[in-house]
Amino acid sequence: MDAEGKKLIMMNVSEKFLDDVKEAMPGLTGPTVSNVLSDGFMAVHAVADERDVFELVNKLKNIGARDILVVPIERII
Repeated sequence: MDAEGKKLIMMNVSEKFLDDVKEAMPGLTGPTVSNVLSDGFMAVHAVADERDVFELVNKLKNIGARDILVVPIERII
């Protein structure tokens, strides 16, 4: 699959905001969610179109996501 125009968005989010973040996140098959070794926080990762990143990051910040990283993707296999 072509990675051009795609970014990986990673963030930490309080469990109380997890459903809102999962609803806002795109992803090829949905976001990946895993435990953070800190009480009450989850890590969320998803692939997004580059053109949507600015708006999406602002939306995620307003929901309560923090420590947001946007990373280029070299390949999607």
